[in-house]
Amino acid sequence: GMWMGVGELKFSDVRGRLQRIGIRCEFQQGGLLVCEGDVTVSKSGQNHFSLEGVVGDRYYKIREILY
Repeated sequence: GMWMGVGELKFSDVRGRLQRIGIRCEFQQGGLLVCEGDVTVSKSGQNHFSLEGVVGDRYYKIREILY
């Protein structure tokens, strides 16, 4: 995905946005952000993120924040 903001989007910013909408996220080794244990966000470039996990309401909420 491509972040439309200015400058680099940091993982900590993503985590903060997700927490504000009630999604618990934890950083794990290897540059992963694990959300509620079933959706994983990884960073693949300055403003590019990959999303993997169980597709459902939470997945789509996270995708909305990223894209």
